[in-house]
Amino acid sequence: MSRLTTYAGVVNYLGARFTADEDKMAPVLDEVGRRGLFYLDDGSSETSRADKLAAGIVPFARADVVLDADTDAGQIDAQLKQLEALARERGYAIGSATAFPVTIERIAAFAKRAADHGIVLVPVSALVQSGKT
Repeated sequence: MSRLTTYAGVVNYLGARFTADEDKMAPVLDEVGRRGLFYLDDGSSETSRADKLAAGIVPFARADVVLDADTDAGQIDAQLKQLEALARERGYAIGSATAFPVTIERIAAFAKRAADHGIVLVPVSALVQSGKT
């Protein structure tokens, strides 16, 4: 992390066993918090303990919807609709995804029409700082 300076937080990628292990996760979250960063749990593992461990140590957010667990374009679109519905219901929603070409294509199409549907796309850091997570 010392080689870059253009980030506001850290997100997990894979590592379900690691995020479920409190003894291993705690020092990572301590370091993330010490550096003034937030931690985003990508929402891919139901066994993650990051939310419990982050309390009082590091600003925390968890993705509500994993957009491309199934990389079929139609399934990604369905997940984006679910994300939009949650955002309308709650006022915000967080999606996570991998940079697969089809994922990027579907998110880009969604983003182009988002404003027409009354959706504002914001960085996760805006939600973490506002305390909405």
